[in-house]
This record gives sequence, structure tokens and C-alpha cells, in this order.
Amino acid sequence: MSHDGFFAELIAAHADEHRATIAHPAVQAIADETLGDARFRAYLEQDYLFLQAYARAIASAAAVADSLEDVAWLARLLDSTVAVEMDAVARLYASFGGASEELARASMHPACRNYVDHLRAHAASGRLLVMLAALLPCQWGYREVAHTIAQRGLPRDERYRGWVNEYLSVEYGTLVDRMVVTLNREAEHESQRARQRAKEAFAAGMHHELAFWTMVANG
Repeated sequence: MSHDGFFAELIAAHADEHRATIAHPAVQAIADETLGDARFRAYLEQDYLFLQAYARAIASAAAVADSLEDVAWLARLLDSTVAVEMDAVARLYASFGGASEELARASMHPACRNYVDHLRAHAASGRLLVMLAALLPCQWGYREVAHTIAQRGLPRDERYRGWVNEYLSVEYGTLVDRMVVTLNREAEHESQRARQRAKEAFAAGMHHELAFWTMVANG
């Protein structure tokens, strides 16, 4: 999907962070299957914790959406996050040698905590535009990472390949596109102040995405 409108402004302003993310050593390590079991488990623990907060932020966005149509697709995103993505993380964690009780009692890394705090702060804004701008660096960014890896050639290890394929799915891509369309629509009738808050939320999200991948690389 080509990007235009307000979202195009956002990604143009953060092209450097985007390039740094998709070229990140942690992303490369997934692409070439060298991240290692221990580091992949550590990443999945943090991702599982993050997704719990991400799901709640989606629920907050649905609560302020004006139309039932928006509530419906946000509900699909929420279900996809909890019932599909978090379940996939748990299964992948087991395939990398992790026990379910270890996943349940994992403690949050500072990089994950900072990202979660960011989501919570913007979920409390009460503005759908701002909430979506906070969510998009992750939602859109993972699709970008997956497509970048796929263009190089999918990993042969089924565990690494399975992780990539989660974010290449049609359903995932459709929800990303819907979030972008809704963000652009909201930006058209929001105040300049709300648009500025959305820009700040997106900028912070891009920063946290990069910091999260650095956490993964450092193990």
C-alpha cells in the first residue's frame, strides 16, 4: 500500500529511524538465523509483556472511536493481538526451549518498560489520532521488518520463518492499512494541537521501537 496524507508526513520525518530499524543487527540476526535460542527467548519474554500493554492501548482506542465501523476493526486488531499474536509468541517461546511458567513470571526490561509507559500515556490522551500515532510505529514497523527479511529470502529454520510469516499475513497487513487510513482521516479534521501531539507520539514510538531492537541485540 502506498502511503499518503498525514502518515506520509510522519514516516518522511523519521526515515532515518526507519532505515536504522529495518537494518538493525537484531533484525539481521533473525534474517540469518543467528540470534540464538537464549536471546530469542529473552526477546519473546519482553514482546509478550509489551503486547499485554499494546492490547490495552488498542482497547482504549476502541473506547473513544466515534463510529461502530472503527470500533469493529479495532476489535479485530485487539483479537488478533491477544488470540493470534500473543498465542504465537507463547508457542514460539516453547519452540526455543522456554517454559510457560518462565514466560509468565518474566520481568520487564527498562527498554520495554519505557515503551509500555509511552503507550499508557498516549492511551490516556482521549484522542484517537494520538493513540493511533503511538501504536503505528510497532504495527507498521513489524510489517516493514518482515517484508525486508522476506525480500532477502525467508529463514530456513521453521521457527525463525514462522516469526516472519506472522507479520506477512494478509490479515495483519489489512489491519496495518486500516490503521493508516483511519489515522489519515482523523488528521483531516483534528486541530493543529492534536496533530502536533500525534507527531510527538509517533516520534517517541519510533525511538522506542529502535531501543527495543537494541535491547534484543544486546540480549
